[in-house]
Amino acid sequence: MNFNEIIQQSIEDIHLNVFYEHFTKNDEQIDSYLLNYLEIVRNLLVNNKEIDKSKLYSKILLEYSWEKLNTGIWQDVKDVYRYLYAYACYFDVLVDCRILIQNDQYQEIIKKCDLGILLGGPILEKQFNELISIINQNFNNNQDKDIDIHSPKRIRLDNDDNFNWMPIPILDLTKAIERIHCPSIEQFLTCYIQKKKPVILTGCIDHWPAMKKWSFDYLIKLAGDRTVPVELGSRYSDDDWTQKLMTIADFVNQYCRQRSSRCGYLAQHPLLDQIPHLKKDICIPDYCYISSTDNEDEEVDLNAWIGPKQTISPLHNDPKQNLLAQVVGEKYIRLYDPIHSSRLYALGSTMLNNTSSIDVENPDYERFPLFKDVPYLEFILQPGEMLYMPARHWHYMNFTELFQVTSRQCSFSPDNQYLACVNQYRLIIRSSITLEIINLFACIDTIDTIEWSYDSRFILAGLIKRAAIQIFSLDNPEWKCKIDEGSAGLCHVHWAPDSRHILTTAQFYLRITVWSLTSKNVSYIKYPKKLSPNSYIFNLSKSYMALVERRNDSTDHISIFDYSSNWSMIGHFQPNEFEDLQGIEWSPNSDILCLWENCYEYKIGFYALDGQLLNIYKPENDRFSLGIRCARWSPTGQVLVVGDYDEHLTIFSYLTYKKIREPFQHPQRLSSGKGYTILKEEEYNVDDNKETNENGQRKFYSSSNYTSAAVSKSSIESKYIIYNGTLQIAPIKPDLDRAHPRLGVSSIEFSNSGQYVSTIIDTMPNLLFIFDFKPTFHLAFVLIHIQPIRCIKWEPKRDHLALCTHNNRLYIWSSQGASCINLPYESSKHNIDEIKWNDNNNNSIPNMTEENNLKDETNISDDESRKDSSNTINTGENSSDENLNEEEELDFYDFLEAVSDKIDNITTQIEDRREDSRQRLRRTIDDLEAQKRLLKTQLQQRIQVWSENLKKPNFIRTRDKISFTVGVANACFSPLIAGRWPHILPLVYTYQALFLITLRFLIYKRKSWHYFVYDLCYFVNVLTLLYLWVFPSSKILFTVCYTLSHGPLAFAIVLWRNSLVFHSLDKVTSLFIHMYPPLTLFTLRWLLPIELQRERYPAIVHIGSSLHTKTAIFYTIIFYLIWQLLYYAFIVYGRRDKVARGLRATSYTWLLADKNGFVSRLIQKFGFGGPNDGINRYKVVFYFFLQFGYMLLSILPVCLWYYRNMYVNVIFLCSIFAVSVYNGASFYIDVFSRRYIKSLELLQDHDEVEGNDGASSHQSVTSRTLRKSSQILINNSENNRNSDNKKCS
Repeated sequence: MNFNEIIQQSIEDIHLNVFYEHFTKNDEQIDSYLLNYLEIVRNLLVNNKEIDKSKLYSKILLEYSWEKLNTGIWQDVKDVYRYLYAYACYFDVLVDCRILIQNDQYQEIIKKCDLGILLGGPILEKQFNELISIINQNFNNNQDKDIDIHSPKRIRLDNDDNFNWMPIPILDLTKAIERIHCPSIEQFLTCYIQKKKPVILTGCIDHWPAMKKWSFDYLIKLAGDRTVPVELGSRYSDDDWTQKLMTIADFVNQYCRQRSSRCGYLAQHPLLDQIPHLKKDICIPDYCYISSTDNEDEEVDLNAWIGPKQTISPLHNDPKQNLLAQVVGEKYIRLYDPIHSSRLYALGSTMLNNTSSIDVENPDYERFPLFKDVPYLEFILQPGEMLYMPARHWHYMNFTELFQVTSRQCSFSPDNQYLACVNQYRLIIRSSITLEIINLFACIDTIDTIEWSYDSRFILAGLIKRAAIQIFSLDNPEWKCKIDEGSAGLCHVHWAPDSRHILTTAQFYLRITVWSLTSKNVSYIKYPKKLSPNSYIFNLSKSYMALVERRNDSTDHISIFDYSSNWSMIGHFQPNEFEDLQGIEWSPNSDILCLWENCYEYKIGFYALDGQLLNIYKPENDRFSLGIRCARWSPTGQVLVVGDYDEHLTIFSYLTYKKIREPFQHPQRLSSGKGYTILKEEEYNVDDNKETNENGQRKFYSSSNYTSAAVSKSSIESKYIIYNGTLQIAPIKPDLDRAHPRLGVSSIEFSNSGQYVSTIIDTMPNLLFIFDFKPTFHLAFVLIHIQPIRCIKWEPKRDHLALCTHNNRLYIWSSQGASCINLPYESSKHNIDEIKWNDNNNNSIPNMTEENNLKDETNISDDESRKDSSNTINTGENSSDENLNEEEELDFYDFLEAVSDKIDNITTQIEDRREDSRQRLRRTIDDLEAQKRLLKTQLQQRIQVWSENLKKPNFIRTRDKISFTVGVANACFSPLIAGRWPHILPLVYTYQALFLITLRFLIYKRKSWHYFVYDLCYFVNVLTLLYLWVFPSSKILFTVCYTLSHGPLAFAIVLWRNSLVFHSLDKVTSLFIHMYPPLTLFTLRWLLPIELQRERYPAIVHIGSSLHTKTAIFYTIIFYLIWQLLYYAFIVYGRRDKVARGLRATSYTWLLADKNGFVSRLIQKFGFGGPNDGINRYKVVFYFFLQFGYMLLSILPVCLWYYRNMYVNVIFLCSIFAVSVYNGASFYIDVFSRRYIKSLELLQDHDEVEGNDGASSHQSVTSRTLRKSSQILINNSENNRNSDNKKCS
C-alpha cells in the first residue's frame, strides 16, 4: 500500500464510540455540537471531500480543547477534554497528511502527533506511533540507515572538554551502600524487597543494547524530531522552575552539549512508550515483576531521565518501589530511611509534600537543626549499575560529579606553606610541596572568592551572591566564623594587614564595614567611592589605610585610618585640584599618597598625610592628552612609573615628585638597530629537523634542552628567535563606543630588584615591552607572541619573568635568555591563563598545578638554591653555552619532568570563565530592558496626557485662533512680497512648505492617513523645492514644475473644493500646497527682474518667452509616469494588504468608495461595478487612466497661454484663488453659522433654566447637554476638516 492508501485506511479505522460510551453522563458529558464537529470532520475525511473545511473544523476543536487543558491544575482536567484533544489532533494530522506532507514539512506533523500523545487521552497512542512510523518510512530517509547499532566506542553524554572533573570523588566510606552482583529472584525478594533495604545491583543490564548504542547522536538520529516535556531549572522545588515542550534535538543541543544559564532536564517521562524503537534497546528486568504481598497487582511504570551535569533532584520520596538503571554517565545519590521523615522538613505544599525543604549539599542547620545528625547512605551510581530503592525512601540526586575546580580560585598562603583551591562550596587546603589535602572546609553556598590572612593562619571564603563570608582557622579547624551583610549586599571582601579584621564593601558602594574577629565589634565607614580594584589601599610599613570618599556634593575626599589603633581617623583632606579621582597609590618608603584624575584629563598629584600638596603635574598640551590608565611605584620607592591612555610612560622622582624624563612612546615600528633586542615567537614542527635560517638574519633564542620532543609529544611547538630587521606592528583599533575602551598602558610590573619594568599595551596585546633602569632608563627587550598575553608575573626572588598567552605553553624570560616551555602531551589540551610563583625556600623541586573551570591557572614554585646561570637560554653578550653547568641542566630538566608529573597526576581541564561575564551581561541587559520599559511607559503616559489636552475645547479654540491669524496674515503678505520683493518669495514658500508638510505628515501618521502625503500634489511641491535650491539651471525641471503646478495642482482647488477657512490649520495647509507653488513660479517668471533671473534662475532666461509645446508635454508625462509608477509600486502594490484591510486610507480608495462622487459614478456608468462591490483592479486601472487624462488636459493651457501671456496667467490664478475664497465663504455661512446659532440657542435655554430656583437637577442636565453640544460642534468641525483633507489629491 502506498502512503495515501495507508492514510485512507487510518481514517476509516477511526471511530467515535468512546465518546458515546463513556462521556454522555452528566459529570463528564461532552457538548453535542463538539460531537457533531467530530463526525463532520471524520465524514469529510472518509469521503475525501472539502479538505479545507475539515481543516477548519479540526482547528476549532483543537483550540477549544487546548483552552480546557490549560485551565486550572492539570490533575483536575476532565478526561473528556483530553480525549477530545487527542481525536482533534489525530484528525488534524490526517488532514495535514493529505495536503501538507512534503520532505521538509514532516517534522511539524510529528510534533502534532507527540502533542496528541502527551496531552491527549491514551486511547490513540498506538495510532499516533503507527502514523509517525509511516511518516518516517516514507519521508525521513535518514531515520534508520545512519544509526550505528554496533557502535564499538562508548560515547559520553557530556563530551564537552571545557569542563574538568576530578575522577575520584571524596566519599565517606562508612556511608557506602551494599553492592551485589546478579542476585537470584529469591535472594532479592527475601533480603531486600521484604526488608525494604536499598541495594545496588551490578551486572544485570550489561547485555542491554542500550549500553553500547545510546548516545546523544544516536538519540537525535533516532528521534530528534520528537517532542518531549523538558523541565527548566536546576531543581523542581525552585521558584523559577518551569516546563517547556521542545524537540529532543533542541533539548540536547541547547542544554546537554553546551553550557546554558538554565538547566534542562527530561525527567520521569515515558519516553520508551512514546518512542517504541528505544524500548527495543532495553529488557525490563525480572526484578520489576517481584512484588511484596500487599502490592501484588502493582503495575510497572517505565520512565526515562536524561539531563546534563549540574541537574539536581531535590530530596524527595516516591510512593512506589524503584529500580533505577544508569545507562550513561554518573550520578551522585544520597538515601535517607523513611523513619527519619520527621527530621527532613517536608514542604507544606499539597503538590510537593513529598519533597524536603533542605538543600542537602548546603544545609542551613539554623533553620533545620534536626537534619544535622540524620544518617544517610551516599554513593556514585556508575553506568551499568541498577539501584533498588524501596517505597518512601528519601533520595537526593545530583548529575554533577563532585569537586569541580573553580576558575581562578587558587591561592598560595603568604608564608608559601599552603595552597587553597575551591571546589564549588568546598574549600580545600593542600600542602604547597606535596599537594596533599590538609583540611577540607564546607561552606553554605558556592564560593566566589577566597583570601588568606596576612599571617597565613586564617582564610576567608566570600559568598558574594549570599552576601556572607565564612572564615576558617588552620590552627583550629573546629573554629569557624560567619559574617552576614544582610540586605546591604556584598561586592568586595578583604583582610586587613593585622589579620584580625575583615573589610566588606556593600553593594553599590553604600558603605564599608570593618569586622573584628577578636572583639566582635563592627564599624562602618561611609561614602566609599567605586574605584578599580578597591576604594582603599593599605600602607604596610605604617599601619595606615587610605580611603577615597565620594561625598553627597559630588566632591572627592581622602581619609586616613590607623588600623592598629582601633581604626581611628588620623587624617582627612579634600584634594581640591581633582574633580573625579580614578586611582590612589601609597609610596613604599614614605607617607606619601599619589592621586590621579579620570581618563579624560591627565593630572597626577602627590600629597602628605595632612593634605599638603607636594606637587601636581599636568602636561603642557593637556587639551590633547588623555588621562592616566595605571601607575606603579618601584619596589624601593625611588621612582613612580605612570602609563596613560595615549600609550606613554612617564617617570617621576620620589625626591622632588616631578617628572625626570620626557614621556616614552611605545613604538609601533620595531627595529633591531635601535639598541633593544626583539624576541619573536615562532611555531615549528618537531618532526621536521630542518631549521630555517632566512638569509642568515634569524638566530634561535632558545635552548633545545627545554623544547625537545622528550618533554612534549605535540608535533607543533614554539621557540623564541632573535629578529634582526624592521617590523611594523599593526595596532588593534579600540572600540571607542565602549564605556572603558581597551586603550593605553594596561599593565606595569616591576621586577623584584626594581631594575626592570614590563608593560603591555591594549592595542598591541601580543607584545611585552621590558625596560631597564641601568645605566639609564631605556627599552631593553620586546617579546612578540603569537597570541595576546593573558598574565605576567615576576619571580619574587630574582629578576625572572613568567607569562602565558592562553595556550599550552609557558614563557620564561630573564636578562640572560628566554624560553618557550611546551606542556607535555597529556596536558597539551590545557590552556594557561594565570600564573603564580610560590616563594618557598624549603621546596627543592618547583611545583606547577593547573586549576580549571573556564581557564587554567599555573603556579610556579621558586627554589632559591638555583643560580642565575641555570637559565634555559643565554645571549652571547652575557654568557655562553660553555658556561652552563651540566649538573644545573639536569636539575632544570628534572624540574620540567616534575612539573609534567604533577600536571598528569592531577588531570585538570579548562572550564570557560566567560559564563560569569555572560551572566553579568544578561543581568545588565535585563536591567536596561526594565529601564527601557519603564521609560517607554512613562513616555506613553505623557503622550496620552498631551493628546488628551490637545482634544480639549480650550486648546482647539486657541489653535483655531492662531491658525486664523496666521492664515489672514499669509493671505495679505504673500501678494505684497510677490510684488515688492519677488526674490524673497521662494524663501517664504520653502520655510512654510517644510513646516506645514512635515506637520501634516505627523498628524496624518497618527490617524493612519499618511499615505495621502504620497499624492501628486506633494510630489510637485518636492520638484519645485528641488528646482529652487538644487537645479535652478535645469530647463526640463522648470518646465515640468510650471506645467504641473499650473495644471493638475491648481485645478485640484476647483475639483476637490479646497476652501480658505482661516481658523482651520488643515484647510489652510491644503490650500497652501495647491496655491503656493504656481504663485511662486509665476513670480519668478513674470515679476523677478531679468538680472536676478539670469543670476539665480538661468533656466527661465534660457527657455525664453514661450514653452515648446511638444517638449513640455513630453517631459511632463515622463515625470508624471515616474510618480505614478512609484506610487503604484510602494502604495497600491507594496501596501495592498494594509489598504485592503482598511488600516490605511489613500486618495484612490477614498474616491472609489465615495458613492456620490464623480469618479465613482463614472466607473459605475462604464460597468466596472458599483461602490458596494469593493475595489478591484479594473477600478484602479480605470482611475489611473482617468487621472492621466485629467493631467494631460490641464497642462495644455499652460503651454499654449499661461506661460506666454502674463495677464492670462494672472486671471487664471485669481480665478482659482476666488474659487477657494468662495468655498470658504460657503463653509462659514452654510455650515459654521448654523452650528454657531444652535450653540447660541442652547446658551439661551441654559440661561432660562438658571432662572428657575427649584430645578437644580435639570440645571445640571442642561449644563451637561450644553457642554456636550459644544463638544459636538468642535468635533463636527474637526470631522469636516478631515473629510475635506481626504479630498485633497
